[in-house]
Amino acid sequence: MPRIINILLLVLASLLSAAACAVQVKAVGLMADRAILEIDGQSKMLRAGETGPGGVKLISADSKSAVIMLDGKKRTLKLGSSLAAGYQPPQTQKVTLLRDQSGHYFASVGVNGQTPMQMVVDTGATTLALSGRDAARLGISYINNKTHRTGTASGVSLAYDVVLDSVRIGEIELHNVQASVLDGDFPTIPLLGMSFLRQLRMHEEAGALVLEK
Repeated sequence: MPRIINILLLVLASLLSAAACAVQVKAVGLMADRAILEIDGQSKMLRAGETGPGGVKLISADSKSAVIMLDGKKRTLKLGSSLAAGYQPPQTQKVTLLRDQSGHYFASVGVNGQTPMQMVVDTGATTLALSGRDAARLGISYINNKTHRTGTASGVSLAYDVVLDSVRIGEIELHNVQASVLDGDFPTIPLLGMSFLRQLRMHEEAGALVLEK
């Protein structure tokens, strides 16, 4: 009996060791033909055709997903999703945004469970800011809400205070986010301001902005 127990313990230890050695791959930043992959906890920028740590090869990528070669098989990763044998849920929610040619960071942001829209990261904006047109498209009522004055490129404008039920980027989702609605078509691109950003940890890494919750 002791010998059988020892054998079982050895088998169990072998299985645990194999699971611990499994390569963990997570897509934290995506754009055309490039991807920032978190491989065993370390971020690595790969271009299409390049191979990173653990033999992970990037086949192709766009702003929505990446195709990688893992364990000799092609796998598809969406932003924020993970792949690995013996997958373990991530302890930290993380999204990486790549800087565009103009030097700005853009994010695909879902508001109140609606189809994601492009927003520009603006640490100078006190709140997340939407135009009246975008608010109407999202089904957000604001016209009877409390107002305040806010500075814009064209001067001082009237803004309406709203609270968004949810704001989501990749796997990061926050609830009850303060926002402002400016009646009309400004801002033409919604601003992802500090009412959202200040609830996250932020740092720049290799020309990318990393958001963590």
